[in-house]
Amino acid sequence: MQAAGLLRHQERIARARAASVYGLLLGAAALLPARRPLPLDLCLFNRLTGTPCLTCGLTRSVCLFVQGSWSESLRMHPAGPLCAAALALGALWAGSEAACGCLLAAPLKRCAAHAALVIGGIASATVWIGRLTGLLPGL
Repeated sequence: MQAAGLLRHQERIARARAASVYGLLLGAAALLPARRPLPLDLCLFNRLTGTPCLTCGLTRSVCLFVQGSWSESLRMHPAGPLCAAALALGALWAGSEAACGCLLAAPLKRCAAHAALVIGGIASATVWIGRLTGLLPGL
């Protein structure tokens, strides 16, 4: 029988993999060209309508933030720094759980993830509406 809060071997491996993926994403954001991190436009909504979607600019914002251009990152998309912080915190949290073999403050992790999603969603919707109405500059 396993004690409550302890992770099985497979769960520890999964946490280590998650931490590695988060770290690789942050590393890629640091190395890719911030103005054009992806070789093609992945936004089908933008391609079909010519209007940026709710998350257009988010990848560029994360890249700019990780590369130290914080004000440009916020101008590109205000949820970008939040995404970068979530990746860093996720890597640290998952790596720590993998290393110690136990769950670390699971209720706090759920609460933080929920808050990040709500704040990011509100920021994304606000920017999108601002861009659609012309109150904020486009990308």
